[in-house]
Amino acid sequence: MSDPYATEVKRFFKERPIFVRASLMLFLLSTEEDQPVLLPPFDPLRVMLNVWTPEPVPPFGPGALKRVMRELKDYQRSEEPRGFSMGPVDEDDMSRWKATILGPEGSPYEGGLFHLNITIPKDYPFKPPRMQFTTKVFHPNISECGYVSINILSYDWSPALTISKAVVALRYLLENPDPSDYMMPEAARLLRKDRKEYDDMVKLWTKKYAS
Repeated sequence: MSDPYATEVKRFFKERPIFVRASLMLFLLSTEEDQPVLLPPFDPLRVMLNVWTPEPVPPFGPGALKRVMRELKDYQRSEEPRGFSMGPVDEDDMSRWKATILGPEGSPYEGGLFHLNITIPKDYPFKPPRMQFTTKVFHPNISECGYVSINILSYDWSPALTISKAVVALRYLLENPDPSDYMMPEAARLLRKDRKEYDDMVKLWTKKYAS
């Protein structure tokens, strides 16, 4: 393809993106004996797709990526007992992590494995990660959908904090529920009314959903 012709094709693509998009889709998908039949089968058309197909936007900026990679390395190098595990779902997308929290010993959550999704914003660490339990948890500060009410993930967040520290805070929250800032009314009511009955319900849910 000559340079003038390439320039003209680019101009045509930009001026008529809807028409070109539909035409190229038909060209690439319609075959007769495995050969394109609607448009001339010359490869430059495939190359020219990038004229109207934008580059994928990275999940977050380079500063966030550098910070997250450093946190991951620090976590992997640490040999301290933590009571949880965490890491990225896919190494090609460092904005999505998963974590598993072990139910704290001596608590009604003991013996349970609580899984959660972690989504890291593109402007991390200036905004907190979003954490959501995927395991059902009977707890006044955790909704039935797994959303958490905890200061460290909202107005008390600081860039000095880390993903690891936030997960530690969630584990601590399991042992120290706060019925005044509830997201599950039933759990808050039961905690205020009868702690033993609350603990029994926690054990029941832990055995049913987190074993």
